Amino acid sequence: MNIFKITTTIVISALMISCGWSTSEESDKSPTLSLDSKEELNRKEINSLADELLKSPTLFKSDSTNAIKVIRLTAQNQLREQFRKLMINYFKNSGQENLAGDLLLFADIFLTDFGDRNTSNFIHLNFVEEFPYDNRWNEVAAFLPERMKNSEDIIDEEFGVIFTPDGELESLVAANRFMLFSEIYAISKPNNPASPKYLFKAAEIANALGMESRSDSNIRWMVNEFGDHEITPNALFFKAFQRGEVGEDNIRRMQLLQEFLLLYPDHELAENARLMIQTSGMSGEELLRSFREKEKKGS
Repeated sequence: MNIFKITTTIVISALMISCGWSTSEESDKSPTLSLDSKEELNRKEINSLADELLKSPTLFKSDSTNAIKVIRLTAQNQLREQFRKLMINYFKNSGQENLAGDLLLFADIFLTDFGDRNTSNFIHLNFVEEFPYDNRWNEVAAFLPERMKNSEDIIDEEFGVIFTPDGELESLVAANRFMLFSEIYAISKPNNPASPKYLFKAAEIANALGMESRSDSNIRWMVNEFGDHEITPNALFFKAFQRGEVGEDNIRRMQLLQEFLLLYPDHELAENARLMIQTSGMSGEELLRSFREKEKKGS
């Protein structure tokens, strides 16, 4: 945990809760999952267990055996979005010391339970790139296709076919794969400066596709884990700007702007954030006009 995260955790936790965003430090009064002892669970019961895990993330550590069982059950029942959320939270709570083994676990889940060799290969590739001295390296490398591109080239290739030259959506499959691969990249390479860049792109794509919760969670991930990266303030400001101007949306917009100013008071966008707070209730068009007038006065 870097100094930026230590100094801001206490200050922003209340804002995160009011914005509807959970943290990995939430307290958990229950040490174990209430996993039913019967052999088979239906999809509703599995979803309920997944929700229990997501609400109490310390269970990923305190009851890791059952947590993995629930994760595999979501995969086996093709509950893809629940699985994705569980996977990300599992890695966030498992610890860096377990990263290599956890990558291999999820590569196996994608291959065995989803039948998704592309994603399994992508996870194995990240393992090979990040853990060259692991005693399992040769075995894992043997799984990969010959002349496989590096992980960044693969992600960039997916991004390149999402939209037409006119900006219209061309491939939803590529969009979903790009978002997932960007998240896996950030999981696999938590110290790589490209990780928050890919998360921001994934957040923008999610927002464009109407996946507001996914967009929000990726930006929250950036703030929590990559708060001192140069792109993170832009991502947080972008999220605030995307919010509506009335009702609950405007309340959250103000909360995000206040958080932005707490974290980045000297950023080049700080004055714009202050102006947005002062002019709350303006339409997006009116706000842009106000920005331009302010820029003219400053030039």
